[in-house]
Amino acid sequence: MNNTGTLHLKVKDFTGDQAGNCELLIRVSTGKLSYAIVNTQEKNLKVLFDCALFHSSLQEVFLNLPAKYEYLNAGFSKIKVASETFHFTFVPEEIYSQETLPVLKNFISSSASVRFITNGLDESGIRSIASVENELVAPVLSKYPQAELFSQAEPFIKSVLPLTKNTKTLAVQFNSGTFELLLAIEGRLIYYNIFSAATTDDFNYFLLMACRQFDLKSHETEILLSGEIEKYSENYRRILKYFNRIAFADGSKLFAHPEAFSLVPAHQFFPLLSLGVCG
Repeated sequence: MNNTGTLHLKVKDFTGDQAGNCELLIRVSTGKLSYAIVNTQEKNLKVLFDCALFHSSLQEVFLNLPAKYEYLNAGFSKIKVASETFHFTFVPEEIYSQETLPVLKNFISSSASVRFITNGLDESGIRSIASVENELVAPVLSKYPQAELFSQAEPFIKSVLPLTKNTKTLAVQFNSGTFELLLAIEGRLIYYNIFSAATTDDFNYFLLMACRQFDLKSHETEILLSGEIEKYSENYRRILKYFNRIAFADGSKLFAHPEAFSLVPAHQFFPLLSLGVCG
């Protein structure tokens, strides 16, 4: 830890000269900024940064980072940014085109100052269309105008679906003040949504709502957890009330974690590292 609420870990031998073989993965929300640098040839993690914003804005925090960490000024092979948003929709690829996009945007509730993004979900045959607040992504895009932009949904869906080829899985991803639910059956996306949850009771309500809507039974449903969740937490105990086949997503299977990251729970930064499977 460097400061209260800030984590910065780096392998000793990493320098900006190695950036050409690396991707910079950035995830932003109103309450948190996280980034990772991953070597896509060696498939391992080089840098991990996580900062709770508290009373600082994303712009205040982010614009000071390149001066503090010189490697952020290097030439990365790709830069990918995931922005948290509640404004999105999914449509079949066969009805999506540049001509239909203006009509499809009408299904997304948003404010005036937004940026629309659209990304395919590969084998699922689904196209994601989302709007993200300009205020949230502008500090990052001003530094990295070439960055590829995603909502939080695409990396979660694309990283989890391959893990569900032979199962019925409810994946739950916990963020700062929000959580995501994804239901997949044998590799096929059935349901995805993101919810605000200020309390454990809020989370419990939405979890039970999903259980009723999809008739989820403990003996036939596997639970996959990622993000800000631990076994000693109240949210975990609530899940344990209804399900017994519970596992944590392993971010080290996306990118190997060298010794410098040995104390980081492998599921905690799965949401961030999932960006590596996009694009």
